[in-house]
Amino acid sequence: MIDFTYLKKWFENVDYKTLFNTFVATSGAYILWILAHYVATHVYVRYCTPVSVFGIIASPFLIASPHCQGLRWIIYEAGNNMNVMFGLLTGWAAAKLKND
Repeated sequence: MIDFTYLKKWFENVDYKTLFNTFVATSGAYILWILAHYVATHVYVRYCTPVSVFGIIASPFLIASPHCQGLRWIIYEAGNNMNVMFGLLTGWAAAKLKND
């Protein structure tokens, strides 16, 4: 049978207020990047890739437009930042589990 007393003691000694404040402070940027990615993808589909014959004809011109380039930049950078932040979060969590 598995002994969970170590885990029980760890949960009893956690300072939940500090843990919550740390979570809110560090996850704010992550949440903003998620929202930016979500909004930019939907706006890009709506304004830069119209689903019609006109959309196919206008596609070469829309691709070069500043608003579509900006939206693509947001999509690309938000995706990269989310990957990096997920890696950092995973590494931090693994370090915390190893040290505790």
